[in-house]
Amino acid sequence: MADVAPTSLVMVVTRTVADARQWAARLADRGVVVRLLAGASDALELLESFDRPQDGAIVTTFSRLQSGPSRRALASVRPDLLIWDDPAASLPAHLGDQARQLVALVSPGDGQQHWAQWPVLLAVGTEVLHDRGHPTVREVPFEVSREELELRTKARALLLNLGVEPPQPWNDSLPSLHAWLLARATDAGEHLSTRVWAVLDRIENVPPDDDRRDVLRRTLAGVASLSRPCLVVAPTPADAVYTADQLAGAAMAPVPVIDATLSAADRRDVLAGLAPGQCVVATPVLDDLWHELPIGCVLVLLPFPDGSGLPGRIVDAVEDTPGLEIIRLREVPSPAAG
Repeated sequence: MADVAPTSLVMVVTRTVADARQWAARLADRGVVVRLLAGASDALELLESFDRPQDGAIVTTFSRLQSGPSRRALASVRPDLLIWDDPAASLPAHLGDQARQLVALVSPGDGQQHWAQWPVLLAVGTEVLHDRGHPTVREVPFEVSREELELRTKARALLLNLGVEPPQPWNDSLPSLHAWLLARATDAGEHLSTRVWAVLDRIENVPPDDDRRDVLRRTLAGVASLSRPCLVVAPTPADAVYTADQLAGAAMAPVPVIDATLSAADRRDVLAGLAPGQCVVATPVLDDLWHELPIGCVLVLLPFPDGSGLPGRIVDAVEDTPGLEIIRLREVPSPAAG
């Protein structure tokens, strides 16, 4: 890329702002002129520019590419080379048409069948730029069974039939979908009611996802063995409660949960009491408390919906915490579900 960028325009699209900043820093280290679109102000500056970029590199995220000022700023950009470092998200057709050449950077299990027509490079690095103060981001995959994938599909279809329009992309976890269905089960008509309760019964009786549970427990056991405090961030209250129950059931001490039912003062108290070797589960409600994470904390991000900008915003909010490590759990279909 360092050889291409001086005479051609390269666009890099990543999952999170933290990843985008890593790309920008590495390219800048190699003498590439980089335009990082990490926020509205960056996009507005590009919109107000008289000259469209013809060379160098533009680095942004999938969520910013989809909405807001960044989408408008990039609408007329025609990159000579597009680096797609977000294999979990589908490439927008218009962007594929705009780019002259496409490269997808994927890791094993990221669904390479979607990129078969592209030149594909493996082993995307998520290591930290330590000298630039960015936190370490380590991805840990776990497998999801065929039964769970089928139940998710049925639950989403029922919710749509019930007229539910989620405020954000579906969170695909069974605890979250179960909570959505249960809240609307009594309002369903006779025909839908039978189907809703049948799916709820199946969700409640599905065997625990051993790989998800075991991967999380092993991850947290490793953190505890290093006597480091740990904060697990779940996308919804249902996921937070389910995760806390799973951890408590593994012979661990009761796990506190921070969610919207707690006042800001109570959230601060729970966070302040997070001691080395202990774990707290939270939903993304810490707002201005992210910077109060204890030194050396390990932040574990459970899977969020595709296209959700929350993980990126959380990473941005905590990046100044000394000694912070971030672990991102990523689900992949089991071989039997393929």
